Amino acid sequence: MVLQLKVSLVGMKPPVWRRLLVDENMTFHELHQALQVAFEW
Repeated sequence: MVLQLKVSLVGMKPPVWRRLLVDENMTFHELHQALQVAFEW
């Protein structure tokens, strides 16, 4: 199953958020890496 996540950074003006589609079996480490790519960190 694919999960859709909306990740928002708190306290940002204008709002900063990303929508990601991730596999339900993704590890936290893989999610961390995906977030870094999505937010260009």
